[in-house]
Amino acid sequence: MNYGGNSQEEMEVTMRLDREDRQAHVCSTRPEWSRKLDRLYGSPKKVTERDGKDTSAFWTVPLPAIRVRRPAHGRAWTVEQRRAAADRLQTARSSRGRPANTGA
Repeated sequence: MNYGGNSQEEMEVTMRLDREDRQAHVCSTRPEWSRKLDRLYGSPKKVTERDGKDTSAFWTVPLPAIRVRRPAHGRAWTVEQRRAAADRLQTARSSRGRPANTGA
């Protein structure tokens, strides 16, 4: 596909989550997102063009395929939380080689 033809101000990705038909209707005018959606969900159902370039693409995907997540860097841990996580990791790593405690 030959994505492009939109100015930065025109670029957007919109998703309409339809509860009734349990589908997500996605429209992308951002080339990088369109390429990503193309890889994830296959070719778009519809494409609009301007001056020989694909300006927007439309997908319909199952609703469960859509995930909204917190960014990996979005949560700042306190020093205490980091220390507690490091302790848990150390305990988990050191117990790998030992047999499980059966309580007998």
